[in-house]
Amino acid sequence: MKVNIWKKPGTRVQFKQLIDEDGLQDVILNPAIQCKVMNRLMKIIFILILDYSLAACTVISPQKSAPDYVVIYSGFPDMIFFRTTSESFNGKYYFLLHKGSLYIKEHSDSKVNISGWLLVDTFPMAHSDKNAGPISYDAIDQINIDGCKMEIVYKNHLYSCETGLSDYKEWVWDSSWGFPFSKGPGLELPREYRGWSVSHSGPQEQKYQTDGNGNKFVVFVGSIYFLSGDGTIIHIADPWTPADWGYQIATPMRGRFIARNISASGSEVFIISDYGDMFTRHVDFDVIGANPTLRYTYDVIPAHEGIFDRQYPRKLPIAGWKRQPKISGIISDKITVYTTGEGEKARTLRVEGRDRKGNTGYYEKTLNGLSWKFIKVAGAGDIGTLLDDTPEGSDPPVQGEKKDFRYTGSLGGYQAVLDDFNLYCSPSSLRIILKSGTVIQLYLHTVFTFRIHIQRNPGAKGSPLDLKGVIEIPEVLTGSTEPETQAFLYRYLGYSKDSGKSRFIPVDAKATKTLFHLRKAGLFSMFSRLKIDFKR
Repeated sequence: MKVNIWKKPGTRVQFKQLIDEDGLQDVILNPAIQCKVMNRLMKIIFILILDYSLAACTVISPQKSAPDYVVIYSGFPDMIFFRTTSESFNGKYYFLLHKGSLYIKEHSDSKVNISGWLLVDTFPMAHSDKNAGPISYDAIDQINIDGCKMEIVYKNHLYSCETGLSDYKEWVWDSSWGFPFSKGPGLELPREYRGWSVSHSGPQEQKYQTDGNGNKFVVFVGSIYFLSGDGTIIHIADPWTPADWGYQIATPMRGRFIARNISASGSEVFIISDYGDMFTRHVDFDVIGANPTLRYTYDVIPAHEGIFDRQYPRKLPIAGWKRQPKISGIISDKITVYTTGEGEKARTLRVEGRDRKGNTGYYEKTLNGLSWKFIKVAGAGDIGTLLDDTPEGSDPPVQGEKKDFRYTGSLGGYQAVLDDFNLYCSPSSLRIILKSGTVIQLYLHTVFTFRIHIQRNPGAKGSPLDLKGVIEIPEVLTGSTEPETQAFLYRYLGYSKDSGKSRFIPVDAKATKTLFHLRKAGLFSMFSRLKIDFKR
């Protein structure tokens, strides 16, 4: 047991005891009251630790900018290696949730003011409504932290703090979330989920994101990702969007991949299956193309030097899921991704496991690294739920129900077919069958749109899912000399090979599992011939 005792000159001292069934756990020194209280409590402490040997007694010199408190502690780990709902870390602190209370500890390699684990027992509130009152520090259910963004679950309600990299005394918690301006009614946990993770992308750590054209943009976006109960859908919540978990994307294989767990950091989402198959994707509300205050393009534009805000549009579509190499070893479902520097590539992945010698620790690699390295953790106990890890080179088992559906409609007497439309995954194949029998192969790219009203599960249940996107004319068609094809492209899409216009035609859509309505986007869309009503 390590004991750190320091008394600031001219102050009086109080000891606070935290006792559980294992005996004395923590004693926290905090200047407050009469020294005689200290003497009385020291006698109690001596009795409780009579059977323990005092390993060391370190006196912190008052000349070293010591704080006004000291932590005396035994039992918690020295370091935290994973980001979960009960433990976490960021660039300044380790976090631990124990018996409903939050403890923090500064990294040993930083300019520390905290000499051990500190109980955070004050939670000043910036906002509280009828659904979420002040937090009781000893009854917290879950935590989730990434960078400066912190989330606490208390009575099924999420409380946010955006200053996790500053002094803990400056932390202020807010129960509001959602439209308007992040001051909406707040978020509650979904009824069913497999895992969740908070993510923060900002100038303090990540600094910028790079789009598909190679342009760099300043970034400041916070997100929460929830993995659905069946493991095939990821719900994305942004503080400025309605608090309803209505924004959703599919897991790999167009939603047929069943993920077991999820972790996210700096907008990089990391998932793992029961068979040890792992995927990552850089995705948030801004980069996917849904932020109405940003500009986007499907065209290729030149890359420019520097980091920009709104000078240039951001490239769509974004990259899909990337499969990560398999791990040759025993692993669990405990995973973590964390940010290590500037740009979207500066991420590290961790997976809990054991090596062939039986040592417990974790496997680690960079986001784009080709192989995993095992790192032993001294004193680590048993690992979590073991996975049925399949060999490298094997295809991920496809277990989820198919989410692609076939819709048919007509456009000016021509048959239109959406072969594989998916509410949560883009693109889809759009075929137009001309009267001559010629098939024009187009592609429909869609993203969800910004909205201000609550939609619990748009598209699948209740109201339609509002989408925006483009119809892509493949390059092989842009130079077509076939008269019927040219006539169709010009009449319905407004495209001709000599016009110099983009081959990406903006559209709006409303979709359910049975109906799909497609219209040309824009102020004068009511006069456009591009209108298709599809049915399954």
